[in-house]
Formats: sequence, C-alpha cells, structure tokens
Amino acid sequence: MNFFRRFLLIAILSALCTPAFAVGARSERDSVSMLLREGTDDARTRYSNVYALLSAGTSTGDQTEGIATDLVLPFVDKEWKEDVERRGINRSVTYLLVAFAYRERGGDDAELAVRKESEYMDRALEEALLSGNDMQCALCYNFSAYVELKRGDVTRAHEYMYKAIEYYDRQENFTKSSEMLYVIGAQFFEIKDAEGLDRVLEQMREYLDKDDSKQSRYQYNVLKHNYFTLLQERRDEASEASASGGVGAVGASGGANYSGISGGANGAVGGVAGRDGEYFALVDSAMVYIRANVELVERSVDELAGHWMHGYAYYYLAKELDRNYPERGAEIFDALDRAEQITQADMTREGSVVAGEANSHKEFYIMVGSIRLKALFRAGRVAQARRVLDGTMALLDGMENYENLNAIRSEVYRAAVDINEKSGDLGAALRFQKLLTDNEARAHEKEKVRAINDMSAKYDAERGKERIEMLTRENRDARLRLLLAFGLLSVLAVAVVLVVLWGRSRRHNIEQELYETALLAELHQTELDNMRRRESFATRETEIFEAGGEKSDALDSPERLDPPEGLDLPERLDPPGAISERETEGTSERAATAVAGANVRWQSPVVNAVEKIARQVADSRIDDQAKERYRDNLSHLDTALLESAYRLSQAPLTALDMKYIICFNASLDVRDIGLLFNVTPASVNTVRYRIRKKFAKDDPYRIVI
Repeated sequence: MNFFRRFLLIAILSALCTPAFAVGARSERDSVSMLLREGTDDARTRYSNVYALLSAGTSTGDQTEGIATDLVLPFVDKEWKEDVERRGINRSVTYLLVAFAYRERGGDDAELAVRKESEYMDRALEEALLSGNDMQCALCYNFSAYVELKRGDVTRAHEYMYKAIEYYDRQENFTKSSEMLYVIGAQFFEIKDAEGLDRVLEQMREYLDKDDSKQSRYQYNVLKHNYFTLLQERRDEASEASASGGVGAVGASGGANYSGISGGANGAVGGVAGRDGEYFALVDSAMVYIRANVELVERSVDELAGHWMHGYAYYYLAKELDRNYPERGAEIFDALDRAEQITQADMTREGSVVAGEANSHKEFYIMVGSIRLKALFRAGRVAQARRVLDGTMALLDGMENYENLNAIRSEVYRAAVDINEKSGDLGAALRFQKLLTDNEARAHEKEKVRAINDMSAKYDAERGKERIEMLTRENRDARLRLLLAFGLLSVLAVAVVLVVLWGRSRRHNIEQELYETALLAELHQTELDNMRRRESFATRETEIFEAGGEKSDALDSPERLDPPEGLDLPERLDPPGAISERETEGTSERAATAVAGANVRWQSPVVNAVEKIARQVADSRIDDQAKERYRDNLSHLDTALLESAYRLSQAPLTALDMKYIICFNASLDVRDIGLLFNVTPASVNTVRYRIRKKFAKDDPYRIVI
C-alpha cells in the first residue's frame, strides 16, 4: 500500500504547480470537463491537470470511473490517436486512477470496490503492455502484485513481481528490482520458509554487485536478519524436542514467549540458558545485519526511501536483545526510544509519503510497547509498565482487524496478567488471563483451520495428481493403440502394394511366356511347312530325273531352282554333299549332281537370316552408334562356322535359335536383342541357356554362344 500512497503523493506535489486547484468548489466532473476543453494548453498539460485533480480528489470509485469513462478516455483516444505508445500509457494511468479511487475511497459496496479495483488494475496492465513502454509496464506489474497480495494470492503476486523485475532490469533500475525481491523475501519470512528466503537473498546479492545503493543494502540487511531469525527458531524447536520442557522457549511467531516474567531478570536469563553455542552464533550473525541497518539510518536516513519506517531497524535490535540478552535492559530501552524518535522524524520528514499518517503506524507502536512493558517489568518498574500497558491496550482495541498481531496480542495479555498479579489486582489479572486464553484458543482454532485447509489442499492436490497420472496413462495407452493400429495398417498397406506389384509382375511374365510360346509355335509351324515344301520339291525333281533321264528345262531356269515360295530356313542345315547322300540315296549320279547344283545356286539360309537381322537392326530404335557397330559385326560373321552349328548340335536347331545364335555371335547387347524380338532381357538369357543345352559341354562352339 505504501507504493500506492507514494505514487499519489508525487501526483499531489506535481499538482501544486498546475492550475487544477483553480476550479475551487466546482464538482470534479465539471472541473475535468473544463480542463479538457481546447484552450491555450497543449494536450499533455491538460491531461496532467486532470490527473492531478483526480488523484487528489474526493470522488468515490464509481464516480471516478464515470468521469474516466465519459470524459478522460475519449479525450486520450482523440488526442493521441496516432501515437500508440502515449495513448497506451495515458489509458493505463487513467485506469490506475480509477483503481486507486476504489482502493482509497471505495463506494457503497465494499466487496464491489475490491472487485473493481482488481478489474481496473488488470485493465491498466493490459494497456501498459500494448503501449510497449517498459516503465509503465514495470509500474503496473508492481501495483498489480500488491493488489494480489491484498487478495491473498501470493503465487500470482510473486509472478507479477518477477515480471516487474524483468522490466526494471531493462531500464537498469536495479534498486527497484532489489525492492521487489525484498517484498518476495518478506513473504517467505512470513511463512517461515528459510530455504525460499535464502534463494531470494542470493538473487539480491547479485543486484548488490550491480548497484550497491543504500536502499538496496538496507533491504538486504533486513532479510538477512530475518533469515538468521528463522534459523534461531529452528534451533529453539530442536532444543524443545530434546529437552523435557524449557522455560522461555521461543514460539513459532518469533516473539519471546516467556511462561512467566515474575521471576525478574534471573528468570528471564534462565529461558536462554539451554541454548547452545551454535544458536548464539546465529544470534551474532543476525546482530551484525541489524547494527549495519542502524548505522545506515544514523548516517544516511535522507538517502533511504521515504516510504520506509526506519524505526524498525532499532525495533529489531531491541527485539533481539530482549529475546537473547534480557539482562541488557539499558540497551533495550535505548533502542526502543530511538525507534520511536526515528519514526516520528519519518512522519515529519519533507517528501515522506507516510507524513501525518499516524494510524498506519499503530502496529509498529504496539510491537514497541510489547517489548517495552516486558523490559520495564523485568527492571521492577511496575508503575511505568502499567502505563505502557494501558497505551498498548488502547492501540490494540483500536485495531480494525483483530487477527493482526495475534502473537503480539498474546504477549501483551500475558504481561498484563503478570503486572496485575504483581500489583495485587487479581480481578484484572483474571480478566487478562481469560483474554489470553480466548486469544490463544482463537489462534489455535485458526491454526487448526489452516491445518485442515492445508490437508484439504494436499488431498485435492493428491487427487489432482492421481487424476493427472491416470489421464497420462490413458493418453499413453491411447497413443500406443494408435501407433499399433497405424503400424498394422502400414504393414497391410505394404503387403497390398507388394501383392499388387507381384500380381502385375506375374501377369507380365505370363503374358511374355504366352507371347514367346505363340511365337515359337508360329516359327515351328513355318519350319514344318518349309520342310514339307522342300521334300515335295525334292521328290518332284527326283521323279523327273528318274523318268526322263534327261536334263529338265526347269533345272536351267533360275526361277525353277530357287526355293518354292514361302520356303524359309530348313529345320536342319547340312553342309554341301550331305543333302545328296540323305535325300537322293539310291538315285542316279545325274540326279545327285543336279541337286548339288541346285543347293549351290540357292542362297545360304544363314546368310538370309543375317540379312534379315541386319534389316531389323537398321529399322529398330537402337542407338545410331550401336546400330553401326552391330551392322559391322554382322557383315564380318563367319557364316560357315554358323552353318556347322546344325551339324555340331546334339538337338535340332530352329530358325529362331539360329537368329539368336547370329545375334550372340555379332555381340549384340542383351537389351538390344530383346528390343529386336520384343522380349525382355531375362527371356533373352533364357533362350541363350536353352540353346547352350543343345550342345555338348565339351563342344567348343558352345562357348561362342
């Protein structure tokens, strides 16, 4: 809250130099309307005047909201239409004014005022982020953090504070960053989290290395003292657990919790007799930082932030002395007196935003009074202790929130019991004992409720954790099922593709085999027809020779000696002379001579096959260079060697076999052979294999193929 007041005070001070107060008794709405009228002042000056008027005004939150919505925001949108950053900053500041109005002056509905304050603080933050101005963003995150602390949402408050630190770091305002860390550390101290406080101190240490300002050092020393105080409490708790009961043990609240102070100084000293050397080492460490802050206040109070109550430095010194060295009463009284003097000086110091706000220091005076009355009672100054008790009780009765300073309240009641017993006023002692009992019962009930709430929160957290784990398992199982299904579908898809490819390949192979079979059947039929024609031709010639005994005119005709029309390669080609022995056995020598002459006049079937293949090569889609090479190879073939294949083969060679043999001997590529015969390269290799099987393994001609 102190930050808000400082912000407002700065605005008030700036307003003293503006004509905002010239509006006198006019209402704030009329005054704002008049200030926003176009005149001699520029837009920025007019807005500054309105800001000063609203921040120092007396309108309630809903009235300020109406003025901002009806007058100020339209003015801002109109004047800074093109300047996005300035428009965002001014809109953010306007929303902050409304939030402050709800905070400070509220309205008829207190609950609504709290909700409106939070709502407009969020709007201010949104506009600051849209403006892109780091200073305004840091300011809004700072204020929003305090709003969340007021609402009790510590986690979100810390989140906003770290956001503010980020923007302060961009501006290298490390003092403000350190101040945000101080507030975070104070929350850790409040919940007794020494580890969290230690982490914050490490972060503050880094900022001190960057900018060792007196304000940052003061804040660091306060948290460091608090850290050692928590460690002292842990040592006390450990001592209580190991001992059979200790008089004067320190309670969880951090204040002295003496079971009785009527024994005077000796009894008080007995309360710390059981503490070990390690405990007092922690005390000494805490005292180092307390005295460092006392020295800062004595020498540089004007350089410290005005919104701080620097009397706390002396209060903490008195508190540590009262807690651990109660016999040093003079030092305790000096520290308490100095604490009140510094606080009074802060309230009257020029520029201090806490000036004149005595009500905000009630808690401070109550804490100082609780230590003072105990020290007075130990010193035997009962009358003075009673006067201090009366003043402290008056302050406690004036506290609006009873729950504030609950532990200090118990200390005051306990001291009141002892003081009245010492004075002989047993009725008053009994009354304060009842108040003490009720207060501790209330505190116990509060702790029990807090424990129940913590247990409920932990139970809900455990249930939430189990639910999350269950959902995680379900998601994992679902993903596994999805992966398995996807894998199965992928395997099925691959299998289908393979089956389709295999089917297409199989169909192609079957079609190729059928084509080759049909081609072979056609060639075999052609060879059979040629053989029949050749036999018929030989028979007729033989009959002519045997019947006439004279040379036939047909033998002299070239056309007559040519093979009959449609005659192709013979099934088996024999060398010259072999035909006469086989086909004209038993005939006359003249007939044999005639047939031999006919064979000589016939063109060799191998030569015919070579010519046909040469023409096929010329007409094919083979590369031109390959064509030239193949034609050259075909022209240099040894036809006599090829004709001997008929004689050397163990099985009859067909005309198609002879064509393949010619291609093989002409060194045609397998792919080009397949292109000539319209078959695949694999089929060409199959034909090669079949032809080679028709020759003996030791046949030298087999190697050529």
